[in-house]
Amino acid sequence: MAAANFIQFTKKTRSYMPQRQKCNITQPMPEAD
Repeated sequence: MAAANFIQFTKKTRSYMPQRQKCNITQPMPEAD
């Protein structure tokens, strides 16, 4: 499931993503597609 992969991706990247990007973490990103 792409959604499950995206959730795992956000959990991994959330730790080093810029603060302003954390606000948009719940929105689909082009790379996640």
